Amino acid sequence: MNGCITLSGLRVLLVEDDVLVTMLLEDWLLEFGCAVVGPAATVDAATELVGGSAIDAALVDLQLDQGDGGYRIADALLARAIPIAFVTGYDASCLREDYRAVPLLRKPFDSETLKAVLELLADGEPA
Repeated sequence: MNGCITLSGLRVLLVEDDVLVTMLLEDWLLEFGCAVVGPAATVDAATELVGGSAIDAALVDLQLDQGDGGYRIADALLARAIPIAFVTGYDASCLREDYRAVPLLRKPFDSETLKAVLELLADGEPA
């Protein structure tokens, strides 16, 4: 990652079912100059956005719909070669083996941590 990565105009899909977390993430994304796609609070809403929106990167709640919904959305995004990061309270050891390389925003986190992860995604870091 280099220091010249700009987040301005980066279209970030926000998939999160906690309203307060969503509001905070939206505020930070807008502060960074990103365009927020969504947000989506359910697998169905996220699936619709993945299929019909221009997306450069995505932040995906791992426990979407109180289950493994985050993985279903991640599968769809990675099939389109869209870089993702998981947003979760769990640590990396709880991720499915095939997703251990995906960046993780472990709740609680601050805006600088979010920014660093977004820069990784904008730089095209593979999952």
